[in-house]
Amino acid sequence: MSTFKAIILAGGSGERFWPLSTSERPKQFLNVFGNGSLIRQSVSRLKGLVKPKDVFVITSKALVAATRKELPEIPRANIVGEPMRRDTGAAVALGVAAAGTGVLGFFPSDQLATNPVRFRKTVRTAIARAKRTKSIVTIGIRPDHPTTLFGYVDPKSGTFVEKPN
Repeated sequence: MSTFKAIILAGGSGERFWPLSTSERPKQFLNVFGNGSLIRQSVSRLKGLVKPKDVFVITSKALVAATRKELPEIPRANIVGEPMRRDTGAAVALGVAAAGTGVLGFFPSDQLATNPVRFRKTVRTAIARAKRTKSIVTIGIRPDHPTTLFGYVDPKSGTFVEKPN
């Protein structure tokens, strides 16, 4: 049976929540919703789904020390600094290289899940489906309005557009 491993994508540059966030303290380190930093909440949400030894964090080289301080339960070697800033695809590839084999789940460090029980149930369902079908499973929410604040799939071309200006 393959092991589930969670990869937290935490490469924020500190621009979106400026002036609260900066390049030294991007949004994943902010306590925006009162329950700890966004990255702390991302890891806490995964409790019961994955052991700390199977959690990997992909961040910038400059944020490795701060991430280790924020997440002391995650093995030091599992907090990986990107050699240079690229896009989400490069961070995903680095996460795959760090985590190795198994069912891999990718989670942004700045997401909000207001119902952690439902979130874990959904992730468990996705893990089971990925194991059963040996396929990629995506989880999303139905948008209620268009926005360019996030990446999106262009319906005409079917291509992903990464956080456009």
